[in-house]
Amino acid sequence: MREIPAGLPGNATQIFFVETALSSVRRGALGSSTTLTKLVFLNNNIQELEAGAFQGLPSLTELEVSGNPLPAVSPEVLLGLPSLSKLSLGANAIRSLHPGLFAAACRLQDLRLPGNKIEVLPPDIFRPLRRLQTLDLSQNALAELPAGLLTPLVALRLLKLSENLLTRVPSGAFRALGRLAELHLDGNWLEELPASAFAGLGGLRRLQLQHNHLGSLAPDIFAGLPNLTVLSLEGNRLATLPAALFAGTPHLLHLSLARNQLETLPQGLFANLSALQTLMLSHNAVTHLPAGVFQALAGLTALATSLWEVMDLRDSHLRYIPKGLFDGLENLGELSLHINAISSLPEGIFDSLVNLTFLDLARNRITTLPGDAFSKLPQLQVLRLYENELQDLPEGLLDSQSGLLELSLQSNRLRALPSMFLRRLPHLEKLLLDNNFIEVLPPQGFFGLNKLKLLTLSSNHITELPCCLFDTMPHLRELDLGRNSLATLPDGIFVNLTSLGKLILSHNQLAALPRGAFTGLSKLLDLQLDTNQLSALDDEVFASLPNLKTLNLRKNQLESVPRGLLDPLKKLSSVYLSGNPWRYPAPDQLETSLDPGHGPLLPAGSGRGFCLHLLPIPGGYLQGASSPWGRRSQGLLPRAPASSPRRITGCVGARASIVTL
Repeated sequence: MREIPAGLPGNATQIFFVETALSSVRRGALGSSTTLTKLVFLNNNIQELEAGAFQGLPSLTELEVSGNPLPAVSPEVLLGLPSLSKLSLGANAIRSLHPGLFAAACRLQDLRLPGNKIEVLPPDIFRPLRRLQTLDLSQNALAELPAGLLTPLVALRLLKLSENLLTRVPSGAFRALGRLAELHLDGNWLEELPASAFAGLGGLRRLQLQHNHLGSLAPDIFAGLPNLTVLSLEGNRLATLPAALFAGTPHLLHLSLARNQLETLPQGLFANLSALQTLMLSHNAVTHLPAGVFQALAGLTALATSLWEVMDLRDSHLRYIPKGLFDGLENLGELSLHINAISSLPEGIFDSLVNLTFLDLARNRITTLPGDAFSKLPQLQVLRLYENELQDLPEGLLDSQSGLLELSLQSNRLRALPSMFLRRLPHLEKLLLDNNFIEVLPPQGFFGLNKLKLLTLSSNHITELPCCLFDTMPHLRELDLGRNSLATLPDGIFVNLTSLGKLILSHNQLAALPRGAFTGLSKLLDLQLDTNQLSALDDEVFASLPNLKTLNLRKNQLESVPRGLLDPLKKLSSVYLSGNPWRYPAPDQLETSLDPGHGPLLPAGSGRGFCLHLLPIPGGYLQGASSPWGRRSQGLLPRAPASSPRRITGCVGARASIVTL
């Protein structure tokens, strides 16, 4: 569509032109209508709006011309729109606004101009807009706000100046905006703010100052903002904060100081923030915090809002936590100390956090834990201690955490698990113990974990599995025992894992598998046995795996497989066998050994299952598999030690939808 079609319905209330080739809107092209209230031109190729283009639409209340290469809008464009209350001109190519553009739009309540290239605003551009409530000038190229620019906007509630090039805010620039509730100044180049920058904004509730270049703040910069509830200072260059900075914001609920250069926090900084619910302090240079600095934050709670209320100290440089640091935070729900340099925990440090549900201490340098470190945290559901330097765990450490759902202890230096360490965790669903130095697992170490769904024990030094180790895990879905030193599996070791879907036994030293190794795993979908020492397989070892889809036997010592081995695996879709010392016959006899248990290879073009193509190359055969649906895979078969090979083509039986050799 390159032109607006004639004969638009005269009784329409809304008309949309979306992603057409329209390059202009001519006067009279839309005809006249007393019923049309909304008109949208979105993502077209409009480069011109002719003067009077929208005349004859007296009932139009909403006009949008967005996502076009429109370079300018003349004042005459808005003539004849006495009811217009919302105008959107976003994501165009507008560089400037005519001083009289809004002279005929005095009823505007919502004006949106984001994503243009506006560099300068005429000082009197908004004089007619005394009813305006929303003004969006974000994502432009504004470098300054002319004096008096915003003075006429006495009804304004929302002002967005995000992602411009502002380097300063004039003193008192917002003084006339007594009704303003939200001010967005984020993503600019502000280096400092005058003490009276926000004078007159007594009704302001949200102030976004994140991602600027602020290096310091005047102690009374927020003094006139008693109704402020949300303040973001994230991503600036703040190294210190005045102790009285928040003295005038008693209703603050959400405060972000993340991603600055703070090394400490002054005592009394939060003294007047008893209502605070969320505090973000991550990614700073904090090396120490004074005891009691958070003591006044009694309102840090999830009770009233149904949100997880947070204290976030992630990725700072904390080396120690002074005793009493969290005193007064009885209602705190979530505490993250992730990525610091903490080496020890003072006795009783978390005792006041009786409602804590989430505690992240991962990626620190903690070497030991007090036996009662978590004894006063009965509501804890998630405990993360991974990537520390723990060598042992006190017996009884988790006796008070009966509601724990996740326990992450991977990548420590643990050599053993206390026999009764997990006995009181009946609701645990995730247990991560991989990448430790565990050699022996207590026979009853996992008893009582009836709800467990994920267990990782990979990359340890485990040499054997006690026969009853997994007897009480009926809901386990994934078990990772890879990268250990297992030489054998007890017969029936997994018999009670009736929900298991994935079993990883890769990178062990398994030389043989007992016939009943996988008994009970009727729901298993994925079995990883690669990189072991298997030299032979019992012909019924996989008989109890009717739902298996993926079988990985790569990099073992298999020279052959017994006939019928794969017959019970009716849902098998992927078999991986490369890296074994196969003893192949001559290629002209290949059909009797390549597909054991599934019948001989069928003639090419029969349309059943997948076709195998083998081409001789130095050192082996290049093999490809293609289906009647056109899917392909390819790999390398070791060359048969027999006579000179020739091209062989055939099709694998339909039971195996993919065979990768």
